Amino acid sequence: MSSSFARLYEALDLNAPQLIVFESPFLLQKAINLAKGKRGGLTFKHESFASLDRFLAEYPKALIDLNQRLWDYVGNQIARPLFLAYGSEERASQQYQLLNPAFQEIEAAIEEENNRQLKRDHLQAAQVAHHPHWRDHQWLSVYHEHWDEVEGARNMADILGNGLMHAYCFEDLVLWCPKPNRVEGEDDRLHHENGPALMWNNHYRLYYWQGIPVPAKLIEAPELISRHDLEEHKDPAIRNCFLEKLGWEKLSKLYNLQVIDIDVDNENNQQMLFRCKSIDFASGEQSQFARIHSPSTQRNYFVMVPPQLNNVWDAVGWVLSHYEKS
Repeated sequence: MSSSFARLYEALDLNAPQLIVFESPFLLQKAINLAKGKRGGLTFKHESFASLDRFLAEYPKALIDLNQRLWDYVGNQIARPLFLAYGSEERASQQYQLLNPAFQEIEAAIEEENNRQLKRDHLQAAQVAHHPHWRDHQWLSVYHEHWDEVEGARNMADILGNGLMHAYCFEDLVLWCPKPNRVEGEDDRLHHENGPALMWNNHYRLYYWQGIPVPAKLIEAPELISRHDLEEHKDPAIRNCFLEKLGWEKLSKLYNLQVIDIDVDNENNQQMLFRCKSIDFASGEQSQFARIHSPSTQRNYFVMVPPQLNNVWDAVGWVLSHYEKS
């Protein structure tokens, strides 16, 4: 990694920078704040932060931000020559469409978690470098057979291949964090039924169910979930994650559900509409749930449905329109 960054900086007529790695995107954000002089509340008993403290104490001048220069260099000296010499609009577009959903999903998850943790410490997120950045895989991979034909392309690929995800670059210093130790998903959505879907270390573990962030307790200890745990979430999408994970038997006990309509389809699959006997304090209404079987996908659903539905087939139509959109 250090030699690859040395070559990148050499292309900008600069000396090789000191590299300091931070274990997660959140710790990287803390380090950027520290390097920019916003030192309040940033004391860590952590080897990487100790290294950064020593660097800042010994550095004889103000840090100079290089991210714009790197943007210009990579864009004009690597990406543009690759595209002009070997580019294909159609091919690049196909590759981008293939990778982009997963990239966007993970980037959104990181941004949400960083903002949550930084707000707690009264700090703001800094935008990490555009280059080098793990999303450079999106365009570099299109031209992988030509990396040795454009100066700097192979070196950029080496930086990413050595595990870099995010970086923040100064004239003599690079702060960076690696890619996650775990990324689990399904159909371009973050998802894991029994553990974190996105994880760097024990302090940065994100739990997702079908692309929706959910509490760790739902995934790690579903047997301990209470009705209160579910009702403190007003977002219907999160509530449905609880329902899908826990299953209708568990929810039926938690909510003391009563069947208000039941029927079978042409293949003798039972479709049921339930209503909670008591009022949900979050919505002020009696919650309703549908337990249905989809004839087209052969999937079973147990999800919350609008309280005004009184017929099981209205509930079936509502569920299929919301969960099987084309």
